Order: sequence, then C-alpha cells, then structure tokens
Amino acid sequence: DALASMKARMKLEEAATKVKKTLSSVDEAKATAECVVEDFDLSCDVKRVVFEERCAPMAERVQAVVAKALGAADVKAEDLTNVEVLGGASRIPWVQRALREAFGGRELSTTLNADEAVARGCAWQAAMLSTLVRLDPIPVLQCGGIRVALEWEDSENVEA
Repeated sequence: DALASMKARMKLEEAATKVKKTLSSVDEAKATAECVVEDFDLSCDVKRVVFEERCAPMAERVQAVVAKALGAADVKAEDLTNVEVLGGASRIPWVQRALREAFGGRELSTTLNADEAVARGCAWQAAMLSTLVRLDPIPVLQCGGIRVALEWEDSENVEA
C-alpha cells in the first residue's frame, strides 16, 4: 500500500503535480517516481482526455463553489466587469472551462501571479486607509471562508 507510507505518498504527490502541470500545455505526459515502495518504481503515461474525465466530478464542485461565493456576496456573474484567476490550478484547461461556465461564459484573465495579486491588494487597501492619499472608495468584497489575522509592529519603530 503506497499511501500507507508518508515517503511514498510524497513521491506520488510530486509525480502527480508534475503531470498536472505538464498536461496544462500538452495532451500527454509521463508520470515517473523511483523507489515508491521498496524497489518498485512508478512509470506510466497519462493522457489529458483521461485526466479530464476523472476530474469531471470536481468541475461540478468548482462551479458550485463559485455559485455559493457569488450568492454569499450577493453578486451576479453578469455584474462583474473582470474575473482574474490565479494559482496553480487556474492554468489547468478543465478548471478554466469550469470557471468560465460558472461566470456565464466570461473570458478569464490570468495576468497576475499570486505574489503580485497579494501585493496589489495590500497597496490598494493601504491607500484606501491612508489619510495622505485620496481615492474614490473601491468596493472590496471578501467571500473566502479562511480567516486572516494581521499583526504589525509599532509604526513609529518601522523603517520605510
């Protein structure tokens, strides 16, 4: 049982991640992992069509999550002017299709990477809170189920 061993599980997860990334741009990929269990190696070919068939139930879950988030925010997909998706999964073709359908056929933008998105959001939030910068109010909707806690040191002691 390869999943019983943490080391084997990590090797399998690494191989699966590589295949997932490769299948984002090509139709077939080779999964390999050496010494998964004892002296047994893993080597197999994975086709995008088969991968997408096996991921089909997750596409429905992606659409359900988007619908729930839009409902929680009391926003309709057609009210959005732009949809920016980021993260590793956003490059996978079936995820893009599921998101596109969930947002009513709207084209998705993938121009930001995760670090840029966080930095841009922080800059906008700081500008909105600043008394030195004048901005028109920008509506910020947060629908995530993950709580975020922010802490900072005394601003008098922080160098700019």
